[in-house]
This record gives sequence, C-alpha cells and structure tokens, in this order.
Amino acid sequence: MNLADWSDGIIPNSMLGVVPSSPQEMPTAYLPLRDSPDNARGYREVGTFYSCIPDSAYPWDADKMRAIREVIPDAVPMWVQWVFLRPDSKEKVVFGRHALGRAIKEPGREFLPFRCSMPTMPCQGLKFERPNRIWFIHEGDRNRDYPDIPGTFLPFDDTIVHRAKESARYMQMSEKEFREQMEKELIEGPREERRRRREALDADLAARDKDFHSYADKVLDSISDVERKEYLARTTRAKELR
Repeated sequence: MNLADWSDGIIPNSMLGVVPSSPQEMPTAYLPLRDSPDNARGYREVGTFYSCIPDSAYPWDADKMRAIREVIPDAVPMWVQWVFLRPDSKEKVVFGRHALGRAIKEPGREFLPFRCSMPTMPCQGLKFERPNRIWFIHEGDRNRDYPDIPGTFLPFDDTIVHRAKESARYMQMSEKEFREQMEKELIEGPREERRRRREALDADLAARDKDFHSYADKVLDSISDVERKEYLARTTRAKELR
C-alpha cells in the first residue's frame, strides 16, 4: 500500500483543493481584560481593620487571655475585620476573626506601624498596650472555591490558648534549639514514623507467613510419597507436551 492509498478518505473530498486561511484572515478571539476591582473574578478585598475593642457579638474571653499572658506577657487580644466585595457585585461582606497581637519593647527593633483601635482601660479587667505586631489570626480551614477570603470562624476558647502556647514554645527557644527542634519534627520525626510503619508491615507479613506455613505444612504432611510421584510425573508430561 502506498501513501496515497493509505491516506484515502482521511481528508473529505469536499475539502480537497481548499487553501487554508492565512493568519491575517483567521478570526480573532476576544477576552475581556479584568484590569480593575470592578471586573476582577471572585471576592475583591476592600480593606483590613484591626481593633482591640471587644466585638459586641463575639467578645474575647478575659480568662483565656489571662492564660495566654502567663506564657507571653505582652500578648494583646485583637479583633480583625476583612471587608470584601462579593463576586460579580458591589455588595460588601465583612469577615470578623479573633487574633492575637504583641506589644514588643526591644531596643533597636522597629516594627511597621498599623492602625488599631484601642478601648478604654481597663478592658474586661485587663490592661494592655497598643500592639505593634500581629502575632497570628485565629481562623480555620480556607474555602476551596475562594481561598483568598479568611478561613472559618473559630471562637476565643481553649483552641486559641493551645495555639498560643504552641507558638510560644518556639519563640522561647534559642536559634540552636529551634533548629534542632525543626530537624526533629520535620526530618527525624517522619523518618522514625516510616521506620515504625515498615516494622509493623514486616511483622504483619511474618505473621501471615507463619499462619500459611502452619496450614500448608499439615497439608504437605498428609500427602503420601506415591501421590507426590504421580503429581511430579503429570507435571513433567505436561511440560513435554508444550
């Protein structure tokens, strides 16, 4: 078969002799350029606002805050509000989340200032200074469809106390201690976990092998020499016939 016979029918007869259009003659595709917040996809951030004034609906818990300040005395309770425009509209939506800041005083160390509303002191029985650093924002998992908006709301409860204490554990380490701890958690820990899983797998396979042999050995012991010779003879004949 030559090439002409092989390609017969691949190109419809109606297309034979048709000259394709040049790039200049081809139609152009148009896609609107999203070059402003008004036509951007998804949620559009308007601004982020920080405050140490307890929210009227979700105030921070003074007892939980005292427990946090036992570990980090300069910790400050905060309330963060993110303002966004909803997708494909100009309707505003506000996300409120608890957070912790710090009022750090270290000579020679400068922090970028940020606006933060302060309450009249004392506030809920506590006194604290204006924070100059955002420690962390207490939020849950992010939305898969809109990962740019804040994570799910988490209350000011034991979860924020636990997170603060875990974070403070690293903050109180020296550089050498922190590096050794990271190596232990990120390198040695996973390596030890793989070793344990491998040992468990080997032990499981050894147990399965032992159970099999305990059964197979009994079956083999019950087979007579005559039956074994007959089986070997049959398998030998089957190989010769192939």
